[in-house]
Amino acid sequence: MLARSFLALLFACLAVMLVMPGVTFAATPDTVTPMHNIALAGAAGVASDASGNLYVADTANNQIIMVTATGFITRYGSGAAGFTPFTDTTVISDVAVQFNAPVGIATDSSGNVYVADTGNHRIHLIVADTTTKLIKPASRIVTVAGNGSGGFSGDGASALSASLNGPTGVAVDASGNIYIADNG
Repeated sequence: MLARSFLALLFACLAVMLVMPGVTFAATPDTVTPMHNIALAGAAGVASDASGNLYVADTANNQIIMVTATGFITRYGSGAAGFTPFTDTTVISDVAVQFNAPVGIATDSSGNVYVADTGNHRIHLIVADTTTKLIKPASRIVTVAGNGSGGFSGDGASALSASLNGPTGVAVDASGNIYIADNG
């Protein structure tokens, strides 16, 4: 019940911000977005970090939206459903990365963002800048669980070899353990 109240309050605040014509916020020069042009489509997941930044899994737009505590907005994702192969060293522009219906989202104490990329049957980690503890346009992104095949397998093996079936939730504890809510 508390979670629903929080989400209702969050979306009410976002709705108020969306109708402020002419007000512009930006996190970086390539992501300047007038607030009245932000249109969430099926936002499903919301997370916050220790600095008060909010992260929204904008499912139908295939994006993650970061709203900093100071009101700056960055969209992470091209908007087109798809898959970008991620490795430990992948660095990709915030507007070039592709998700497929991200639903769940979580943050850890270092500002890293975890995404349940539902349509791709994977969990991704967007590595935060170590100074600002924010994801940036050139943040590293790493797949941490799921092989991309929908299914149920992999217990006791590497998380990357596991078959997930449209994961919809992700959480991270203080020790860095990742918990996944999977469909089925």
